[in-house]
Amino acid sequence: MSFADLVDQFLDTLSSSHTRRAYRVDLRRFFSASGVDRDRVAAIDPDAVQAFVRAMKRRGRSLATQRRRLAALRGFFDWLIEDGRLDHNPGRSPIVTPLAPGTDVEERPTPDKAEVERLLDTAKALPQTGLRDQALIATIVYGALRRREVAGLTVDDVRPLGRHWIVDVPGDSENGYVRIPEAVVNMIDQMQETYRIATGRLWRSLSNQNRGEPLSPDGVYKAVRRVAERAGLDPVSIDGLRRAGLQLAMDGGADLAQIQVHGRFSSAASAAQLTDASDVPGALNESAVDHIDLDL
Repeated sequence: MSFADLVDQFLDTLSSSHTRRAYRVDLRRFFSASGVDRDRVAAIDPDAVQAFVRAMKRRGRSLATQRRRLAALRGFFDWLIEDGRLDHNPGRSPIVTPLAPGTDVEERPTPDKAEVERLLDTAKALPQTGLRDQALIATIVYGALRRREVAGLTVDDVRPLGRHWIVDVPGDSENGYVRIPEAVVNMIDQMQETYRIATGRLWRSLSNQNRGEPLSPDGVYKAVRRVAERAGLDPVSIDGLRRAGLQLAMDGGADLAQIQVHGRFSSAASAAQLTDASDVPGALNESAVDHIDLDL
C-alpha cells in the first residue's frame, strides 16, 4: 500500500478539516517521499524521529510547530498500531522530545574511523558480552542497519550468495539484502559457537535475568550505549553507527549509487543528504561495503 493511501486513510479518521490539512503537510515533510510502504514505515525508529526534531530546531521552528508535527507522527503511528499494521510507535519513545530553539542540544556526531575501531576494541575486551557486542557493532556498521533491522536478524539471515556474504534485511521486501565482509561473518560465527546460538534470533541477552532471550530494539541500543560508555565516548546511537558505516564507505571511494543501494535509501536525493559523493552507477560486485576500511 502506498504512502498516499496510508495517509489518506488516516486523515479520513480526523474530524477537523484544518487538522487534516496540517497533518498531511507534516507527514509528507517527515517521510519526504511520494510512496512509502508498510515495511518502510516499520523501519522508522526513535532516532529518526528525534533527528527530525533536531532538524526543525536548526531551522528555528517553534516549540508549537515541533509539537504539532510530532502529534501528526504519533497519531499516524497510533492509527497503524490500532489497525494492526504496526506494533510500535517510535514517536512515543522517551528519547523523542521537542527542543526549544535556544537550547544547546545538538545532533550526536557521527563516530569517525578511530572511534568505531575504539568501540570494536572495547567491545571485544568485555568479559561477558564481548563477542556479541563486537559482532553486533560490526554488523551495524558494515551492513548500515537500522535498529529494528539489526534487532530482527535471525541466524538464517546471514548467508552466502555466490562468492559474497549477505544479510537478508528483515522487513525489507524491496531491496532484500546487504553485503557484509567475511571478517564480520567470522565474528558472528564465533559468537554463535561460544553462546550456542544455532537457530532463531541472532542477538540474545546474556544477563542472568533473561539469558538467551532475543534482544529487543531497545536492548540493542542499550548494548551499544554501554560499549560507548566503557570506551569513554559520547553516547552512540544505532543510527550513528549506520551513518558511520556509510560515511566510511564514502570516504573510501564509494559513489552515490553504491551508498543509495547499500543504505537502502528510497532515492539518490535521500542518500545525498548524507554524502557528497558523485552519482556514478554501482553494482553488487562493487558494493559500498568494499570501501569500508577498518582494522578488524
